[in-house]
Amino acid sequence: MKHSQQSQSKSEKDNNLFTYKNKSTFSRFWIVYKFYLRNLFRLLWHFKILKNILSEDIWEARETALYDVLGLECNVLFLRLGGVYVKLGQFLSNLNHVLPLNFTSQLQNLQDKLPPHSFIEIKQRIEDEFGEPVEKVFPGIEEKPIAAASTAQVHIVYIEKKKLAVKILYPGIEKIVAKDLKTVYFIMKRINRYLFSFDYRKIFKEIDVVITREMDLSQEAHSLTKMKNLFKTEKNII
Repeated sequence: MKHSQQSQSKSEKDNNLFTYKNKSTFSRFWIVYKFYLRNLFRLLWHFKILKNILSEDIWEARETALYDVLGLECNVLFLRLGGVYVKLGQFLSNLNHVLPLNFTSQLQNLQDKLPPHSFIEIKQRIEDEFGEPVEKVFPGIEEKPIAAASTAQVHIVYIEKKKLAVKILYPGIEKIVAKDLKTVYFIMKRINRYLFSFDYRKIFKEIDVVITREMDLSQEAHSLTKMKNLFKTEKNII
């Protein structure tokens, strides 16, 4: 009975994550915009009001706690929304020279420990692409992925006794990314205006280029073929 309850709880969690990530683009925009507004007032209150009325020691302690919480909340939000926001989190986690370490450290797990999407989504993408049941396209596909990224994940399949790795984009990720990029630009522009000045256009362009390239799996396949040819004489590299 206990095992059954645990399985049900995990299933409900996966379904909730699936629903959260697949909310309408309008809903996703408001989730992010409300998050931005709440933290805008929180930061303005801290830097414009509290800084002038608290002692330096107390204010710095509150600042440390503020960035701890903000980093954790950003981590949760980025993981839930996925896609562009995971890429944004990865970018922010590398800005230790600009942002507080206790903030960036909360985002480090976005680099290589992303939770996979449910197999329901993967199955949907495959069947949409091929117009056939997943069992017919990849009869030996393993439901548990071996790796997960911000826009796709990798599954093992068996075709004619060959063990292969297949990278599959999440369903509808192209449209979600396009809309989310507009939201990120919108928020960055307002952070630049109301909180602190930074070269948001340059940062946005970097994120845009990286995530657009990441979704072009034909380019990735070409790169893998090129690597295979470069190392074809190396016996210890496959």
